Amino acid sequence: MVVFNGHVHNYERHEHGGITYFVAGGGGAHPYPIERAADDPFQSKDVNYHYLMVEVRDSQVGITMNRLDLSSGKAVWSHPDSVVIRADAPN
Repeated sequence: MVVFNGHVHNYERHEHGGITYFVAGGGGAHPYPIERAADDPFQSKDVNYHYLMVEVRDSQVGITMNRLDLSSGKAVWSHPDSVVIRADAPN
């Protein structure tokens, strides 16, 4: 099970009870700092302007965070977080 949500102007990925949660709010407004828990899968303290690429194949989904950094005055893209989630086999 995967949940996508947007609200906080930054990026978050959490796992709880077998569910992976994404908060994707990196579209351009002033980002909020995120206090990350020690067990959060993504631990960046950076500003994370981003979008998520979601690829569905057979019984799995791959999610990659594509991050934009403009601090050098030039657009630099990176992929600091990604995960593949596999569906359980049907009973």
